[in-house]
Amino acid sequence: MYHVIKAKEAGAKVICIDPRYTDSAVVLADQWIPIYPGTDAAMMGAMANVMIKEGLHDQAFLDKYTVGFDKFKEYVMGQEDGVEKTPAWAEKITGVDASIIEQLAREYATTKPAALMDCQGPARSSSGEQYNRCAMTLCAMTGNVGRPGGSAGGGLMGIRPGHMFYGARIPPGKNIAEAGGPKVSRSLNLKLRLVKRVHINKMFDAIAKGKEGGYPFDIKFAWFVNNNFLNQLGNSNKSAEALKKLDFMVVPELFLTPTARYADIILPVSSAAEKNDLTRP
Repeated sequence: MYHVIKAKEAGAKVICIDPRYTDSAVVLADQWIPIYPGTDAAMMGAMANVMIKEGLHDQAFLDKYTVGFDKFKEYVMGQEDGVEKTPAWAEKITGVDASIIEQLAREYATTKPAALMDCQGPARSSSGEQYNRCAMTLCAMTGNVGRPGGSAGGGLMGIRPGHMFYGARIPPGKNIAEAGGPKVSRSLNLKLRLVKRVHINKMFDAIAKGKEGGYPFDIKFAWFVNNNFLNQLGNSNKSAEALKKLDFMVVPELFLTPTARYADIILPVSSAAEKNDLTRP
């Protein structure tokens, strides 16, 4: 937030696309575009359609640094499925007027540099990964990847993974399961990090196989918080079978999610509408 405020003070225009007129939009946005929840990918597909039709995309950047754009182009131009992803098409899905989508596409494509800050909210839904993929594609189409003042998209906006989600530990201090392991602070070496840990994409496989499968421990108890892991990672059926092998499982949750259905205890929590909270700057 601080950096966005400083950018606005320096003259940057801020456009907020959000179903809600949030405090951030009130304070920062030069323009607020309300959109139906979960429909951002359709809007970005229509923006890409406008950019391609009007030749506003950076084809030289795409040719040099990306692969697969031709397939994406076939999709948004309707060659793949017979449905062109025009602003009029997106308007029916998103609730955003087609003329606003067209204007936004032109402004984003012609403003250099421009930062598309997609973050993660809309990605927490069915097929939500397409939202971040579309954002990354638009960043590449405009040549803003690697450009000072631009962005690459993808959710975390350059924040070090784990930075936003580093919270209180119970018990406090270093994780006792990592005692005797290598120092991993500031290291991006995955081999060091996985001596005493399990990669999140291998989490359910580790629950199912444990030490016999080459993992550093046998997992008997799980506390799943702040994520519906069962529908966020690959192979949900295999993951569900793994959960059945746990001795005990706890999930703090507002809804009876697929993950929560396997819990022995579900702890009630308050919704975002019922609280204000803090995160690390």
